[in-house]
Amino acid sequence: MSLCVQLELKNRKVLIVGGGHVALRKTKLFLREGAKVTIVAPDILKELYALAQCHKRAFTQDDVLDAFLVVAASNDAEVNGKVRQAAQQANVLFMNVEADSQSDVHAMSYIEDAYYALAFTTKGNSPSYAKQVLESFNAQLKQHHVPYLKALKTLRAAILRHVKDGVKKHALLEALLTMELPLLQFLAKAYLQQRACVLVYHGVTGEKAQEEIALLLQELSLHQPAMAFGYAYLSKRILSQVNDERTAVFSCRKLLAFLQDVSIPVQVVPMFLQEGHFYEEAKQLAYEYHASILPLPYATKDKLHALLQHLYDTYHKEGTKLLIIFHASEDSHFEKRCHAICAEMKDMTCCDEKQSKQLEETTQSYPLYMLYGKHASVTSTKRISCMSDKILRKQLFDHIMSMLQEKATT
Repeated sequence: MSLCVQLELKNRKVLIVGGGHVALRKTKLFLREGAKVTIVAPDILKELYALAQCHKRAFTQDDVLDAFLVVAASNDAEVNGKVRQAAQQANVLFMNVEADSQSDVHAMSYIEDAYYALAFTTKGNSPSYAKQVLESFNAQLKQHHVPYLKALKTLRAAILRHVKDGVKKHALLEALLTMELPLLQFLAKAYLQQRACVLVYHGVTGEKAQEEIALLLQELSLHQPAMAFGYAYLSKRILSQVNDERTAVFSCRKLLAFLQDVSIPVQVVPMFLQEGHFYEEAKQLAYEYHASILPLPYATKDKLHALLQHLYDTYHKEGTKLLIIFHASEDSHFEKRCHAICAEMKDMTCCDEKQSKQLEETTQSYPLYMLYGKHASVTSTKRISCMSDKILRKQLFDHIMSMLQEKATT
């Protein structure tokens, strides 16, 4: 059993006993690491004289005295044995290139990247095979793990810098290892840019909902690359369904707490159509964690009228009724505004999803929900759209962009 470590060789003396091609390869390797290489051998390749301090003579026991590492690279087993004995007596690290099992330091195939160092050894059984295995692992690391390592490097530095409490620091570092890559990348970008925008949803499960959010985040990032855009859910029940072994989505509280811990300014975007207890919860969390909160996307009659008019112009067909369906809510302001607007349009009406079940099947319906979910899937047998398509997403995008620009100028 041996302990794998990395040796810091910069400005350290490495003695190589042997002057052949093996010694040449080892010399080039150690020089790349910043070592000072000395060669001792009766016969020395010409190339070595330009690379290292060379002594053309037989090895003596005193040669090892000022060395940090001694390498036996002679093709004479008896000489290599003497080198090993001298190194052991002087308490100097010893490597035998031809008998790895006799070494204090094992030669390992080695690859170093900006984010990791990868080493592998067969303990001398087959150095060539060790190189093949290493190259295979390295290809997998580059493809699957480097994006994680980039984000983890940034976030680890942020936590170590800003979080002073030891227990909390350890908990946050451990939490990073449970997160999905998009969440890690959002947090890392937010720290680097020192600007975060969090879209807060009640929460919806399913791939279509995640695709909708991903598309909106992508559009926002393209138009405002200096801002890190992420999202969070309020519903604990839905969070437990979305997150399995790894964390794909943070709760709003947990995300705002993390951003506050590493001193990132945050703007909260409430992704609700109407005021209600979810909106009140989002406002309270924003206040609690010193984040600014943008207004609701359809808080005014003008913005809601623009949306409904666009839906009417797009989907209404002569001789049919167009039904706009929204979530039921204790707050009636949104419902009243919808009814007032629909009353101005021919063959267009609105109601919440509970009332829609009683309407005739000939009515075409558009479920006005932020994301695709179970409400949209069961609202009507003849619905026009199963999800908040490009129309709704475009208006949400325009709203967020205008609010961010307004905040930037005030």
